[in-house]
Amino acid sequence: MDIPELLCGYPDQWEAFRSRHLTFLERLPNLKAALDLALCRSFTSTCPADRLIFTMGHLCAEDFWEVGLLCANGYGVGALKLLRSFYEVAVTMAYLSKNPSEVDDFLDYHWVSQHKLVKAIEDSFGAGRFGRDIFGQTKEEYARVKDNFRVPICKKCGTPRMNHNWNKLDMVSMAKKTRFGADIIPGYYEPMMQAHSTVHAIISRFSKTTDDLIKFDQGAQPEQADRALMTAHRLILGVLVTHEEFFRLKTLELPLQTCRKDFLDTWRKENPDDPSEIYAS
Repeated sequence: MDIPELLCGYPDQWEAFRSRHLTFLERLPNLKAALDLALCRSFTSTCPADRLIFTMGHLCAEDFWEVGLLCANGYGVGALKLLRSFYEVAVTMAYLSKNPSEVDDFLDYHWVSQHKLVKAIEDSFGAGRFGRDIFGQTKEEYARVKDNFRVPICKKCGTPRMNHNWNKLDMVSMAKKTRFGADIIPGYYEPMMQAHSTVHAIISRFSKTTDDLIKFDQGAQPEQADRALMTAHRLILGVLVTHEEFFRLKTLELPLQTCRKDFLDTWRKENPDDPSEIYAS
């Protein structure tokens, strides 16, 4: 059977993206070179903080390229949704790089999350349907760490509940303790409105027709794409700075200076009337 030709992507959107972001694309090799220096290097360490920060840097780099791919194809709303998780990883990484004593809490909370998953599976399919080898370790580890994450519901009686996060700080409060605090609006709140089931996510996709009717807008979203790209560009610079500081990477000093200049040159040129939008991490 003949398989029909399948094209993944939109060449017209790529061309439009290229015309809007020529400086960004021209300078992109400098950013890739800096990321390669930070992440594509021999790395050995038995320190949990070192291994965690290094791996989270890789996750952020992947998020950056994924956001860029969606932006280049006109999927601005999709790029914003990915930007939300990118921001959370970048903030958590930056916070832990300054507070390595809390790395164990971050790692131990994994078992709280796994326990929630196990409970959901058993609620759906029935307890005892899976062997101890599958769920036994999760339940044992959860019993070991659960008391570390209990917080009081009532200040008077002290009734506890399981905290929703590994840290008592919420994401916004944590972000304000890192270099990413200034990105809370474009990196957290705006993407969250699209990533979650909200009225904003619905009405932002409707537009009026010439006869004053309402229709779902199925076209590309270049404005959202451009905002997502600029924020992602700023975040990945912050990720590189975090790695430079945490791992004391002297080799990153000059490449980062170049990348900061590239960022300012790119977005000053593309937002000349809104200087408040232009700053480097």
